[in-house]
This record gives sequence, C-alpha cells and structure tokens, in this order.
Amino acid sequence: MYFLVLIIGFMFYAPLMSYIGVDDMSHKVEDYLKELSRTQILLFTVFLAPIIEELLFRFHLKHPRLILIFVVFSIFALVHSFLGLTQSKMTVIISFGLIVFTFLFLQIGHVLKSWKSIVTRYYGVFFYWTVIVFAFFHAFNFETTDIQWYFIPVLVMPQFTLALLLGYVRIKKHLGYAIYIHGLNNLIPVLAWMFLQ
Repeated sequence: MYFLVLIIGFMFYAPLMSYIGVDDMSHKVEDYLKELSRTQILLFTVFLAPIIEELLFRFHLKHPRLILIFVVFSIFALVHSFLGLTQSKMTVIISFGLIVFTFLFLQIGHVLKSWKSIVTRYYGVFFYWTVIVFAFFHAFNFETTDIQWYFIPVLVMPQFTLALLLGYVRIKKHLGYAIYIHGLNNLIPVLAWMFLQ
C-alpha cells in the first residue's frame, strides 16, 4: 500500500510542484544537509525525526486523554504561529501549563467519561485534525514569497497524504509500524540526495 501511495504521489504531486516553482524555493532541510555529516543526516531523518514526529502527531490517536491534550496544544501552537510570535520562556511556560491543566481537568471522573464519549462520536474529526496539523507544520519547511503562500496546500499535500497513511497504520497496527514507514519515507529522498551529491 505504501508504494502505491508513493507512486501516485510522484505522478500527481511532481507536476504540481514543478508548476508552482518549488525548485526555486529554499527548503530548511537544505540548510541542515549542509551542516551535518552523511551519518548524522541518516540518523536524524531516518531514525530520530520519525520517532519524534510519530510520538507528537500520532501516539495520541489511541488515547482519549492525549487527544484532548494534542488538540489544546496544537490550537495554541497554530495561533502562536499565525500571530508570528517568537518562542520565548513565556511560550514554554504557557505550553506546559496548558498541558498540565488539560491533564488535571481530565482527572475529574464525569469530565473524562464525557470526553471519551465525544472522542468516540467524533473520532474522525480528531483524526483529520491531526493530519491537517502535521501537514501544516511542514509548511514552515519552505521559505515562500507572499504569492507562493497561496500554494501551501499544494506544497504540503505529500505530508498530508503521508499523515493519512501513517494515521491509518497507527490505528490498525501500532506505533512501531508507523515509525518504520515514516523512516522509510524519509530514507528514499535522503538516499537520492546522497547519490546526486
């Protein structure tokens, strides 16, 4: 299934990306590739990044308490980025406070029971919210002009598709499979980049 998604992605996304000029855009990963050794690049992109991103963006999908924490934190992070605020000690304190408050709020028996009912009823909404947030945060990898910002949905379509696949794998199998597929997904372009250097 993964390779089918990959092939369709190349057939569909490559022409769109070429049309909007993605080759002319600076990508933040390029800066990292210049600063790190090949071993560090492989370690980070194939092992470390998939573990961190799967824990952040998909671990919660089987845990109702963590779904609420993810929703609260992701809304805070999105508002923070839309307002263009810089990261500071206050941001970290507020983030930590939101997580602790949400967790403590869910310790109240009837609140947790009601929340589990909401998660069951609207699970699809929470699933797709996770997919959209994952794709959105990958938009910051690109340095775009004002005009190119209109194409952000196209730029993050590959991450959106990957998030759908990884979310499905997380729900049907377990987190280890999602990490493996995510690492494989990252390995393919990194190997291509290394061979072209």
